Amino acid sequence: MTSCPDGWPFEVVSRDEKGSPLMQVCRSVKQDGNWRCAEGWQKLEKEMTCVPKQSNPHSNELPRDLVKQPKRAIIRRTRRALGGVYLGGHSSIKDFDQEFFRSYHKFCIIRHPCSRLISTWSYYSQNLGNSDDALWTQKFMSEASKSSFDWFVEKTLYPGGQVRVNNQVHLQTQVGMIFDDNGNLALNQVLVFENWNESINELGRRINTDVSSLRQTHRLSSKHKSCREMYTPKTWQKMIELYAMDFCVLGYSTNLTEVDKYPSLNDQNYELTQRYKTCTVKLELKLNNTIQAKHIDSLNKSDLHKSVQEEGECTIYTYYQPIKVQVVDELSAAEVTLKAWKSAWSDAGWRPRVISEDDARKHPEYVSLRTRFERLPTINVKEYEMSCFMRHVAMAAVGGGWMSDYDVLPYHLPKCTKPFNHGEFTAYHQHTHLLSSRQIVLSIHVLRT
Repeated sequence: MTSCPDGWPFEVVSRDEKGSPLMQVCRSVKQDGNWRCAEGWQKLEKEMTCVPKQSNPHSNELPRDLVKQPKRAIIRRTRRALGGVYLGGHSSIKDFDQEFFRSYHKFCIIRHPCSRLISTWSYYSQNLGNSDDALWTQKFMSEASKSSFDWFVEKTLYPGGQVRVNNQVHLQTQVGMIFDDNGNLALNQVLVFENWNESINELGRRINTDVSSLRQTHRLSSKHKSCREMYTPKTWQKMIELYAMDFCVLGYSTNLTEVDKYPSLNDQNYELTQRYKTCTVKLELKLNNTIQAKHIDSLNKSDLHKSVQEEGECTIYTYYQPIKVQVVDELSAAEVTLKAWKSAWSDAGWRPRVISEDDARKHPEYVSLRTRFERLPTINVKEYEMSCFMRHVAMAAVGGGWMSDYDVLPYHLPKCTKPFNHGEFTAYHQHTHLLSSRQIVLSIHVLRT
C-alpha cells in the first residue's frame, strides 16, 4: 500500500512490460510542477527520476534482465546501476566521467548514416519522442517536412534549412559521440548494427560473457522503407555531405548500390583513431576551412619563374626572415622552433624547406612588389608586416606548393597530399595563412589584387 502526504496524489509514471512500476511519484495537486517520490522510492539528485531505496545506485553490476525491458526502461535501469546520472539522451563519450568508467568495457553500435537519418525523420514525424522532442518537432518541422522525407532533407536540414545536424542530439554525427577531444576513440569496441549477430558474438568474446540472449531478443521494428527506396540522387548526395565524417571514419560506402555492405568488425582502436585524425584534416581542408581566391579566370602566365626547378609534391615550405627588432632570446626561440618544424614535417614524410627574402629576390617582380608594399600603412613592426607579404613572393619564386608557418606542425596531413581546389590559392585556417597552397602564378596574382 503506497501512501503520500496530504494533497499529494499518488501516480505511477511508467511501467515495464510486466506492469511493474519503474517510476512512481507523489505529485502536487497545485499542478505547479513540484513533485516528490512515493514512499519507498528516492529521488535522484541530478534528474527528475525515482529509484527504489533498496537499490544500490553505485552498483557495478548491470541488471541481468536488461534486454527484456523496453528501450526507455533499459536507459532508466542502466542509469540506476551506473550511479543515476550518466546514460540516456544520446550522450557523447565526452560527457562521461573518464575515471569512473575506466574499468568498464565500453562499446557502441554504429549504423549506416542513410538508414539512421531515415529513422530519425520517422521518429520525429510520428511524434515518438519525449516532450522535448515534441517541442523540437513543433518548432522545426512543417507538415510538409513530416510527410515527406525529401522535404525534410532538402528544406529542414542545413544548408537549405535552418537545422544543423551537429546541433541536434538525434541528428549529430556518430563519430562526434565516440571520439574524445584529442581525436582518440574513447571506447573499447565498435559493433555494427547491420551485422548484429556477429557483433554480439564479438562482444561476448571480448568480455568473456554469454550474451546470446541479445541475439535472440533483438528485432528491427521500423516500418519505413529502405535507403534505395527513400533517397533521390539529390538527397543522397546531401546526406553524404552532412555525414562525411561518419562515412570516412566508420567505413560505410557512399555508393547507394553498396548500401548493404557494412564495416569490418576487425578494425582496431588505433586504426579508427588514425582514420579519424586523417579524415578530420582531409575534410576540413577540402570542405570546411577553405577560402578560395576570387577572380582568377585570367592569369598572367609570365609570372612563371622558368629558372626554378620543381622539387615535387612532397615539399613543405616555411618562410623565416629575422627582423632587426628581435632580441637574442627571440631569435634563439625562433631557431629552436624552426628545428622542431623541420623535424616534425620530416618525420611525417615531407621534405621541409625554409625560404626567406633571399628566395623572394629571385622573382622578376621583387623590386616593384617590395616598393609597393613599403607604401602600405602597417599596425605591427614594418619589417614583420613586410615578411607577411614577401613570403608569397618567395613562394612564387620557388614554384608554389604547400607553405605553413614555422609554428604549425603536421597533424596527420597525409604526406604528398596534392593542393586542393585544382591548385587555386587556398588558405586552410579561415582568413589566415597558417597553412596554404597555391600554383606558381597564384601567389603573385593574389599580391597584385
